[in-house]
Amino acid sequence: MLEDDRVWIALKSTVQSVAIVVPEQAILTLTLAVTLNAGIRGKAVDWLNSDQGMIAAV
Repeated sequence: MLEDDRVWIALKSTVQSVAIVVPEQAILTLTLAVTLNAGIRGKAVDWLNSDQGMIAAV
């Protein structure tokens, strides 16, 4: 299995994806957390119920 080139290509692709996506998501979530904890007007919009459409349909 380790002799197959496709394994190494897949592993390289996976490592590259993780190296790009994980820091981006960490930065995005930390930015969002800091923004929501700051005293910014209008931040309550982020707290709207995500099930509002389902609740209204019932």
